[in-house]
Amino acid sequence: MMNNSLIDSALAEVWEWREQLRQTCEGMSAEEEIAYIHKDVEDFLRNSGFQLVPIGNGQSRLQRMGTSSLNP
Repeated sequence: MMNNSLIDSALAEVWEWREQLRQTCEGMSAEEEIAYIHKDVEDFLRNSGFQLVPIGNGQSRLQRMGTSSLNP
């Protein structure tokens, strides 16, 4: 990673994450990569107390865990 005081540390961190993801997904098909990222996002949301609830047409909405999907 480039050591440049002109690059914000948050931006440098994002570049680091992208590089790690690129290395992790290297050799995966597009479908495998999407499934990997989707699982990673679902794990993050679950650990943060949220879940994705399907609403149809391939779309989902975010819901706090422990609440009814009927009462968002």
